Amino acid sequence: MIVDNKFENYFKDNLKQVFIYLTDKCQLHCAYCLYKTNLSNREIDYDTLVQLIKTFYSYGARKITLLGGEPTLYSHFIDLLGVIKEIGYEYLRVDTNGVFPNELLDNPNIKLIDNISFSLDDYLEETTSIMRGNIHTQIVSNIQSAISKGLFVTVTSCVHKLNIDRIESIISYFQEIGIKEVNFHPIFKVGIDRDNFTGGNHLTPDEWVKKYNEIRENIENNKYFTEIRLSPRFIPIEDNYSYCPAKMGERVLVHPNGEIRICALCIGSKFKIAFYDNAKITWDTNENNEIAPKRIASSKYYCLSQTKDFGNFQPACISYKPHQKEYVWEKEQFDSRFV
Repeated sequence: MIVDNKFENYFKDNLKQVFIYLTDKCQLHCAYCLYKTNLSNREIDYDTLVQLIKTFYSYGARKITLLGGEPTLYSHFIDLLGVIKEIGYEYLRVDTNGVFPNELLDNPNIKLIDNISFSLDDYLEETTSIMRGNIHTQIVSNIQSAISKGLFVTVTSCVHKLNIDRIESIISYFQEIGIKEVNFHPIFKVGIDRDNFTGGNHLTPDEWVKKYNEIRENIENNKYFTEIRLSPRFIPIEDNYSYCPAKMGERVLVHPNGEIRICALCIGSKFKIAFYDNAKITWDTNENNEIAPKRIASSKYYCLSQTKDFGNFQPACISYKPHQKEYVWEKEQFDSRFV
């Protein structure tokens, strides 16, 4: 595969992690889905994908996350798990909606997954049904099966108006069923294309900051025995905040439509950093490049994607999770605010 010099110069020796959106296929149509504008029957050509992940490995990436759509619907999902480990990736994560045949967990290659993360927002079936369809029981059954087979199982949980008042009981429920880690993603309108897909259940900054501070206090007081990961999402406007994966060149997001980007909030938008096909990675040279000088210069805050005015707050990156474990930084010297 031929790689554009600008792409290689930007990412080589900086790249830490790769997010592969294997397919746009998904059985569900969640109201607040970040990828709703991309849902189709597309998937990444397998041979091209192998070349891409080899290239990213040569640039320094050691963690890879497989997503979608629904990654288990990818035609070569099981084979890909083995190839990723053969290439040398140290940490393999799979983000799944949990709606797959239980027998999938019996395949030997599933044991190669270092972290299987299920999307589940609540313990109440009626809330899950409102957002996803009548599949709560199937998701929980697959979670319990994965735990029983010795997999490291985590949950990614979206926080919105339907469940924010039950966060403590939701954490207790996840702890009871054996979840090792909960990753909370609050839903907001932040001035991006995805704002049209919050389902009307988005939070306000004040609502989340209050809840975030409560949870952080409980974490510091060792209230939970499950690891809790969450981003403050909004910080005082006067704070000297400077975290931005796009400006660090530490990750790439690869999509079935041939786009490569860095920021997940740009999904479904015109912004990207490069294109790929079966022979080449090409740098995006127009003003829609994620790190185009004009875009950086016009950004009110350090975050290039979140453009809405939040008054006394400035928006923080959705990946900014202070004082929490992140595999790609465990062996690095890095500002402790970002770990």
